[in-house]
Amino acid sequence: MNAPRLLTSLTTLLLFAAPLAAADTIAFWDFNDVAEGTEKIAPSVTNTTAASASQFGGSVAEKGQRGIAFELDGKKVTGGQAAAWGGGVNDEGPNGLSITLDTTGYDGLSLRFDVRSTKAGAPTLDVEFRVGASGEYTSVAKEVELAGDTSFHETTIDLAKAAAVADAKAVEIRIVFAEGRSNGTSRIDNLQVLGTKK
Repeated sequence: MNAPRLLTSLTTLLLFAAPLAAADTIAFWDFNDVAEGTEKIAPSVTNTTAASASQFGGSVAEKGQRGIAFELDGKKVTGGQAAAWGGGVNDEGPNGLSITLDTTGYDGLSLRFDVRSTKAGAPTLDVEFRVGASGEYTSVAKEVELAGDTSFHETTIDLAKAAAVADAKAVEIRIVFAEGRSNGTSRIDNLQVLGTKK
């Protein structure tokens, strides 16, 4: 093998062998304090200057419902409470969760959460975003199917293709439930926004 070919092969090998940058937690919500209010819920962990979450819709369960335990960076997070919607998901308009945060200095964002939706609860959810406090929302994921049982299921939404959410002073991300039946319930717990430091 000649020297230029050997060099090209070694360079290719090194590129593929180089470790990928680990994602950092920008903000994390365990919702264990949701009983104190469902608007402007402060994150349990934050690595940004501004972050909050708010539940919206006519079916918000004001004190939340039972959540699920989680491990964050090697530390256990108790099950406690989850953000919840019941008695007819999407009664009186759409129901869901809005997250606002500063993503300055981060790119390659993703959203990770545990979701539980009963058989009569929301069958799907959508994820959308906008930059700033006003304007139209842009869809990131549509009709993400929910299991329709009484277990929590981990869900990850890749936001990397939505370039506008990266390195922005004010981003709003919304999780919006599709309409369920009048006796259905849906919950979200252990919500984590992840990104790679630039």
